[in-house]
Amino acid sequence: DEAAISFATKTNSVEVEVATSTIIKDDIMLYEKGDDLFAKVLSDNLGQIPHYFCADQFWVDEVYEEVVGEDGVLVAATSSKQTVDKSACRQEIKIDRKDQEIIGFAFHPINPNLVILHLTSGLYVAEIDDRSWQNMQALYLGTDLEFIIYRGGIFVKDQSIIFEVLLDLFKL
Repeated sequence: DEAAISFATKTNSVEVEVATSTIIKDDIMLYEKGDDLFAKVLSDNLGQIPHYFCADQFWVDEVYEEVVGEDGVLVAATSSKQTVDKSACRQEIKIDRKDQEIIGFAFHPINPNLVILHLTSGLYVAEIDDRSWQNMQALYLGTDLEFIIYRGGIFVKDQSIIFEVLLDLFKL
């Protein structure tokens, strides 16, 4: 199921990305299943699995213990790495779509832990991390929008207006 995401006029100098039902970036795959969107980790290497796919208590990097004598002098100190139990990690996370139809989606061009969601009411940025709740913020509200990620920018078409959503604020 492929549908081209493009603007009304095309030129040879603009590359048009094609929306598919699966996108992969940094060992994370975004894919649609039914009406929902999921993020799935592809790596079996525990060091490459983003922390939000695993239970917090299993991500202690180092355990440090000191033994102090009665005179207050340090007698011994030990340091050891704790291992991560793979069974504490999930393979996929469902992205909250706020009961709206998913029209399109993409990874955020700067932060792969965020997803750009094109829903019926507009464009949103959502966290993949759902350990407490998935934070979702409106990027641009409107219907009949089109968007494209091009050269690290997010471009939106709203009726006859095309603009770039700035991802960094400039200091004046």
